[in-house]
Order: sequence, then structure tokens, then C-alpha cells
Amino acid sequence: MIVTGIFIAIQNLEGMFYAPRIVGNYVGLHPMTVIVSIFVWGLLIGGVIGPLLAVPLTATVKVLLARYVWGRPLRQQVLQSTEATLPVQETEVATQA
Repeated sequence: MIVTGIFIAIQNLEGMFYAPRIVGNYVGLHPMTVIVSIFVWGLLIGGVIGPLLAVPLTATVKVLLARYVWGRPLRQQVLQSTEATLPVQETEVATQA
């Protein structure tokens, strides 16, 4: 009984704390994001497939949002700021030819 209790305690600690931290660091997600994504994808997809695909799906959503939603306005701001600070001057050679 003692060995079973210790085994259950260690498995729960590993599943709740260590695995999300390791997986999160490897994928680039916060450990809390990993835990929440497992719950959310488990509810959305259901069954065993939801929690298994939770981390890859969450990482995919993060990359897509960073590239196409959050990245595009930032890129436009950088381009506008560089265009405003660097005036384009025509050379006299190009206008005389």
C-alpha cells in the first residue's frame, strides 16, 4: 500500500509539474499554457486524441498567430518608421539621363 501511494504521488507530480515544464521548454510554450491546452483540446476534440494533440496544435496556433496576426502589424510599423526616417533622394545623374 505504501509503495502504491508513493507511486501514485510521484506519477501525479510528474504529470502535473515536470512533464509540462519539459514539453513547454522544448516547444517554447509556458508550462501553464501546456496544462490549459491539454484541458481545452481534450474538451474540444475529446477522447484520448485531444490531449495527445494538444501541444502540437497549440504550438501551431501560436506560430500562425505570431506570423500572420501579430507579425504583420509589427512589420508594417517597422517599414513605416524606416520610410519616415530615411528620406529618398534622387540623384542628378538619373534625372539628367
